[in-house]
Amino acid sequence: MNESPIDSETAREISRMRQHNKEGLQKVTELQEQIERGSATREEIIHDLDHLILLGDRGMEFPAQLRLTMYDDDDEGFSKEMALEVLERLKEQGEARPETYQALALHYFETDPRKAERTLDEAINQGKINAALLYTNYFLREDRSMIKRLVAMTEDETNEDWMAFQALLGIYRTLELGNDITQPLLQSMVEKMIRKGVFLRQFTTYRIAMSKISTVGQGEVGTLAVKESEEGFERELQVRRISEGIVRVPQEIILLTTGNRQYYVMEFAEGEVLTELIKANALSEDTYDNALRELAKANVHTPRESFTPYDYLTKARKHAAEFDARLVEHTDTLANTIEQGRRCVSRDPHTDNLMALEEGGIMFLDTADKGLATYAAEAAHILGFVPFYKTMEEKVEAAERYADYVITEGGEIEESFLHEFLAATVERAMDKAAYYQRQGRTRDVQAAIRSGIDALNYLIMEIPLPEEEGNHYIKMGNIFDEKLRQACSGQ
Repeated sequence: MNESPIDSETAREISRMRQHNKEGLQKVTELQEQIERGSATREEIIHDLDHLILLGDRGMEFPAQLRLTMYDDDDEGFSKEMALEVLERLKEQGEARPETYQALALHYFETDPRKAERTLDEAINQGKINAALLYTNYFLREDRSMIKRLVAMTEDETNEDWMAFQALLGIYRTLELGNDITQPLLQSMVEKMIRKGVFLRQFTTYRIAMSKISTVGQGEVGTLAVKESEEGFERELQVRRISEGIVRVPQEIILLTTGNRQYYVMEFAEGEVLTELIKANALSEDTYDNALRELAKANVHTPRESFTPYDYLTKARKHAAEFDARLVEHTDTLANTIEQGRRCVSRDPHTDNLMALEEGGIMFLDTADKGLATYAAEAAHILGFVPFYKTMEEKVEAAERYADYVITEGGEIEESFLHEFLAATVERAMDKAAYYQRQGRTRDVQAAIRSGIDALNYLIMEIPLPEEEGNHYIKMGNIFDEKLRQACSGQ
């Protein structure tokens, strides 16, 4: 991941600077866009700060804060010395925001603690206060009166400074206070956010695969993920608890009900989902292989007793009808092949649901009840339609490694596994092609169809098949070829 000392507050502050001159605005906009894309590196920020001096003192306030809190410095461009001069001038003129006092106090704390204390006193005396500054005051001076002020902020219904909650949680954890203190505070924070309607207004969507999740802040508490539902999360929580000790899943924090909706608050782990890594061409084969190992471990060791098997016949017919009705008469062959496989609890293992953690390892993000799939279908889910392995030969090799991992974990794989994997890959290609067709995503439709064609060709050329079954696959291949020509010609 790109190293960057920035968070959502950075994006908001930069947005406020749009009122300044044209040249400065252009630079600020470019930096903001990089931040929103998550692509702003430390070096790029430093480079842009060198140019932002064109904005003048008031417009320089936030860039100066950012420059002052960076660990390194240089003698060229916009240095820390210049940033310090800008911030001190703003403070003297009474125009500085609370963040400026906070940045100055933290800067002076290392070299002149008394000056740091005076800076904090000036901020409080002039009413330049926010939760972050109160927390800094507690942190630098161990002033426990700041706790009361932070509590008052959390209880003030008009106050939407969410850092007040996070600062308190950070303090309570430092004081090693237990869940009987922190859990009610978390619940109070989430309930207040619900009342204020900030999930849609303020926080960013988590992942495409989990579009009803909102992230809640970043600070001492870390980032939380909040998932809302009218149906509730009883079954999802059961699955998550079954999964504990087998694979990494998001830590449950609290479940609460407001009106007719339930909110499930969980850990927002730091890492990158595999989809993002693939798009950025940053996914290593070791990481992908680790995901296959963890999937095998989860599939072998998760108890099956309370799960219902997938009906692949109904599923395959439905997806075929949505993609091209002519395929329906051939799908029983696919479904019957897939159904031969041994069953395991499905983890819905597409790459949006698998996160490579910063600390190492893989986390399964979705713990909803997906039922009993087959080992081969699980492999097709993660390998069959992912542009990480470019050829069907590479996908087959990866599927065989996954099968080996299943056996290593104590599971059983039948001899027909590869045949089942290829059939499941074709079924998944129909499903994805139909979905992307409805979305109007032409390139993705083409990629899905090509994945199906590759699997069908491998089936026909490499797998010994009864004549009737082989004829079904040949006819399906002809329809897939026709659909690909239509998709490429825009029809």
